[in-house]
This record gives sequence, C-alpha cells and structure tokens, in this order.
Amino acid sequence: MWSHRIAAATTRPTHVAGTHFVNPLPLMKRVEVIRALQMGPLALADLVGLDIVLNVMQTLYRDFEDPKYRPSPLLQRMVDAGYLGRKTGRGFFRYDLA
Repeated sequence: MWSHRIAAATTRPTHVAGTHFVNPLPLMKRVEVIRALQMGPLALADLVGLDIVLNVMQTLYRDFEDPKYRPSPLLQRMVDAGYLGRKTGRGFFRYDLA
C-alpha cells in the first residue's frame, strides 16, 4: 500500500513514514569490465584518458587549493605530447589500435 494512502487514513499523517523499494539499476557494461579487471592506477588512468585525469586534477586543485591535488608535471607533459592513453594508443603503456 502506498504511504500517502496510509497517511490520509490516519489522524496524524505527518507521522507516517514510508519506505520505497525499487529494482537496482542495471550496471553499465564498461563498469562491469573495470570491476572485473585487476588493474593498477596507471592502467586505469590510460583507460579513462590522461586528458580527463588531468582535467579532474586541475579542477580539484583549483577548487580545494590543496597541493595533494596538484597535477604532476609528467601528466601535463604526456597530455601536451598527445599521449592520452588507450584512445591514442599511448599513455603510461602502449596499445595496439589495430
């Protein structure tokens, strides 16, 4: 029964609490693949894209002003050189694009 119907039937509707149960959303295939693989942080960065990782780090550093979020100079040089990870065939590792 719906909680709003129960609330309407009582003299104190503001004291009725309802719980809703829903089916869990299906996992996206990419998320399932990542979870199934045992990959380190550099392989994961290559999968995500080094340009994306750099952008996230720059945003965190700008917004929190915490040096732990400052992007490494190596990451910046790699992105500047076009080494963006799997999508370009080269990042921290080399990938065959064929």
